[in-house]
Amino acid sequence: MSAHRVVPISARTWSEGQMHALYGESFPAFIVADEAVHPHVPRVRDVFGSLDLTVVDRDDQPVATGWGVPLAWAGDPGDLPDTSAEVLERALELYDTGGPADNLAIGGAVVHPAHKGTALAESLLRSLADAATAHGLDRVVAPVRPTRKDHYPLMPMEFYAAWTRDDGLPWDP
Repeated sequence: MSAHRVVPISARTWSEGQMHALYGESFPAFIVADEAVHPHVPRVRDVFGSLDLTVVDRDDQPVATGWGVPLAWAGDPGDLPDTSAEVLERALELYDTGGPADNLAIGGAVVHPAHKGTALAESLLRSLADAATAHGLDRVVAPVRPTRKDHYPLMPMEFYAAWTRDDGLPWDP
């Protein structure tokens, strides 16, 4: 038997303590402070719940979770939404109009702090990609946040993202 299994987050009710342990260190203030996202979250969870997954351990404790929304995108980077709120708005509009989606836009992926470095992130992302395929979505778009941006809260994102190391690679991997 595998040490972990993937279930829809709706498969059970998680305690506040379990979810705090899972999410506790994951999101810096500049991520959770995006007020434009908050109004969409309940409906996104309701409408796209089958794309909201949790990895549980043998004791049925959540050790990773991730979610995404269907998105129509032809592959032009310039056509991607600029903000998380715009991703959610576009997904809900597509749902409301019955438009076809062809991508899964990952909205979040978190590994419990005690399980980081155990390949759970890879397993979670593969599970999200499998869910995308099961929903007829051909590609996965995974916006990632810079890991050190919270150390520079006054720096506009466009400047922070442009920082490079001496070898020309991004300063923040």
